[in-house]
Amino acid sequence: MSDNPWNDRDPVNDDEPMTITVGLSCLQPDERVKKRRTLVEAIAAKPLARHEELVDELHGANDQVFTTVRQFAEQHDLKVVRERRVPGEVVLTGTARQLRRHMGVDFKRVDGEGRRIVVPVALDNARMPEALANYVTAVMCDEEGPSDGLISAFLFDEVARARGSTHHEPKPASRPDGKPFTVLDLAALYNFPPNLDGSGVKVGFILPEGGLPEDVLGTYFDALSLKRPSIQLTELGLAKNSPAPLEEIREIVLAFGLGLGGPPLHGKEGTERTSAAPVRADRTSDPSKRNLFTMEILLDLAICGSVANGAEMRVYRTLANRVGLRDAVIRAADDGVSILVITWGAAERDGWENWGVPQGQVPGLNHALDYAIAKKGVTVLCASGDGGSTPSRFVHDRLEPTFPASHDLVVTCGGTAINGWTASGFQDEVVWNELVLGRQMASCGGFSRFVEQPPWQRGLAEIAGVAEAAGIAEPGRGVPDIAANAAFASGVWLWLGSANALSFGTSAAAPLLAGLMARIYQGLTSKHGISGIPGLGALLYDPAVRKAMRPILKGNNIRRNGVNRYDAGPGWNACTGLGRPSGIDLQAAIEAFITRP
Repeated sequence: MSDNPWNDRDPVNDDEPMTITVGLSCLQPDERVKKRRTLVEAIAAKPLARHEELVDELHGANDQVFTTVRQFAEQHDLKVVRERRVPGEVVLTGTARQLRRHMGVDFKRVDGEGRRIVVPVALDNARMPEALANYVTAVMCDEEGPSDGLISAFLFDEVARARGSTHHEPKPASRPDGKPFTVLDLAALYNFPPNLDGSGVKVGFILPEGGLPEDVLGTYFDALSLKRPSIQLTELGLAKNSPAPLEEIREIVLAFGLGLGGPPLHGKEGTERTSAAPVRADRTSDPSKRNLFTMEILLDLAICGSVANGAEMRVYRTLANRVGLRDAVIRAADDGVSILVITWGAAERDGWENWGVPQGQVPGLNHALDYAIAKKGVTVLCASGDGGSTPSRFVHDRLEPTFPASHDLVVTCGGTAINGWTASGFQDEVVWNELVLGRQMASCGGFSRFVEQPPWQRGLAEIAGVAEAAGIAEPGRGVPDIAANAAFASGVWLWLGSANALSFGTSAAAPLLAGLMARIYQGLTSKHGISGIPGLGALLYDPAVRKAMRPILKGNNIRRNGVNRYDAGPGWNACTGLGRPSGIDLQAAIEAFITRP
């Protein structure tokens, strides 16, 4: 693959000590496939229930498995550092030579993002004893480097980063008083349930790079006359909270024309919105992931923390590798979050670190999501991505969704654009597809090549029609499920610590809808004692609940001329899913489902 972001590959010395995490299951491979289908069918039948026993059977390791692993480790002078039953795993240490010979895993040291890290580049279960090989579901290295395929609302490809490119001149919507629209204005237009603020609900966010600056969000919430929500940051493993300097954030906002001029708004008095910040043609460097993910977490917390101002926000700073992302999902679930927001991912068939592991086949993360959703009852909301029908960084005409948005148990959020936005409403809502940052961005969607179509999508005529029109004979899981405002032209005001900015991207839609669900879960807890819905993704497809969605009938998600795309239309479509939820209607529909005889 010529666009490989890594370079200077060289072998790891035989005597170097290495640590690997081995995923385990007490089921044989064919049994795991059957049990996974059983789990999905169970969620379809009972979306309000947790399915702990099925998850334990599918992803758990029993005494027999651990005994086999311990005997194997002792035989080959490997050390068992840690064991976990569900999801099953064991952490082993040994030399590179030992792990190559006995675990079938090889290592390379590569130079990426200015640091030397180690990645596993091959796994051959045939080189392990049969008694162990059949129980191994994944082998990951704790020293893996960051994924160069992560996306966020502000992460764009090399074309957009090229100096001198032509940028979209921002023409944001404004209220009659001249102030920018805020997320509170958007929540009102979307009929979010009033008199609820998410109190008693924990909402989690996974931060793979960068960090959360101190006291930046306080200014933002003060400007909206809101209290400062509870925000707790947890550092996992070797990850450290390392926010980008606010001066660099301001430079990005100015250089790429992302924002508004002037000082931050202050309370009810506010300031008049000045003209959009000019695009800087003389920028000398491109944003780092540290910059972009610092901006991303500020966006996530600002949007969700405004509409769910009483919820408890949990941020998990982790390493941007398979071990770190999986561990963050598990930790959030174990901490009791009701809602987990994921605003990163990559095209499903792009290789994870170009190691030959497609995104849709990353088992450690898949197993963690099963554990969080089906066993712990977490609602996981994923941004669908900003790459339209063709999100791949390497193959620009390949129709596919992103992962983990294509996981069948998550709720995937696509993007819309609001036209004619005024204080009292808006004229129209269409598929998000606009020129931003020098490239075309659009709501990502499509059909998975790795994840089977779940029962709640199976048999829907509109899904079959969309797939047939795209020439897809055997469509898998359809993405997205729902959608919300993602357009820069209808973005909401943000304060990024040193500059006013506007939101955009499906990474803005996901935390907004997380805030909606936090309000709804607060109401369900007080009325019905239900703090979350494990099978929310399945529940949304119930015929009565679907009526709470406003179908998006106009637009498409094409990004490149001459490349296939998906169109909006009645019912489900591969741009905006079932449509944009009306908050009060969704709350009522879910309550009606719960009380249904």
